Amino acid sequence: MARAWHPTNPSLRKTVLRVGGLALTLGLFACGQVSTSVFTPSEPSLAVADVASKADGPPAGYSVDDIYSELERMMARDCDRQVKAIGNLIYTLCTVSDAEGQLITLSASSALTPEGDGVAYWFRSSGELYAVEYLHTGEILVLVPAGQQTIIELVPQQDLQVITDAARWQALTSGALEAVADIQTQIEVQAQLETRSDAAVEAGPPMALVKVAREGGDPHHRWVTFEVPQAVTSSSAWGGALRWYDAHLATMVALTADQFCGHQSARGAYFNYEADGGSIFMGQIFVSCSVARSVIETYGQGQYAWVVLEEAWGDAESLDQWVPDLPDTMVPQFRQTVVQQLTPECIETGGTRLCPGDRI
Repeated sequence: MARAWHPTNPSLRKTVLRVGGLALTLGLFACGQVSTSVFTPSEPSLAVADVASKADGPPAGYSVDDIYSELERMMARDCDRQVKAIGNLIYTLCTVSDAEGQLITLSASSALTPEGDGVAYWFRSSGELYAVEYLHTGEILVLVPAGQQTIIELVPQQDLQVITDAARWQALTSGALEAVADIQTQIEVQAQLETRSDAAVEAGPPMALVKVAREGGDPHHRWVTFEVPQAVTSSSAWGGALRWYDAHLATMVALTADQFCGHQSARGAYFNYEADGGSIFMGQIFVSCSVARSVIETYGQGQYAWVVLEEAWGDAESLDQWVPDLPDTMVPQFRQTVVQQLTPECIETGGTRLCPGDRI
């Protein structure tokens, strides 16, 4: 039998807002589960080059008092609120259904704990973006819908600024929609893990969360993030000779053969291997289609690994991926012929060089 790898006062309003915003992200921490992602807050000043013009004063209804009153009202709205703690991240999503049954997002956020760094997004009842709040700086950017170019900027201890910048207005809107889509995906994946059958739950967490990037301009290769829960991958996977590192590489090989090499022009997959729920970069590993097929031909696929496969467009599925069967007697050969071939490499990302062992 195959073994399963389961493997009033503006300053007072500002105080209320900060407490309220953090309450949104941190107030229901007990609802969370295991880590799947690492969050890095984006700096608002880097979203778009600042080519804005400054106006004399805010439009009617957008004074400091007006904005904080509106945000307090938004916090008090009834909604279907979902809160998931995933490792050191808190994701929140607040939605309602319209008359046609379509979901409308009222607010969403992602934040690190216990620091509270993160971003919150506030939407009007119509679904239009109202404001972006950067929890780590206290900065709030309010989008005025008329003309789609006016941004009200509130920064703690500074005067309110009115910015006219259509490009930045659009970038904030599209960025918010992308961020909310990612938050929805994270919450949905976590919900899948929480509702698995009792037998699967007893078997432990998945072998990996596998995030597949968009193909981009290269149709011959796939780029994948391979997140695993283990912080120490050199330890024994199930008490035998097989290490978690060996099991992870065997799973990458099987995924490459079965999921990423179906087209005759496919050449292989690049795996950004991340341990400790995405906190430790283990290196980028390239698995070619020829190597993957050769390994499967040599070692077979006699057992399965449970993985969560998340596609770039947001779909996620729980997958029992058949992988090589590696009893203790086969482990030395597997390490010599496979592990030593699949060497992890450093990568450049966002101007930063990441090498195996670096914290993310």
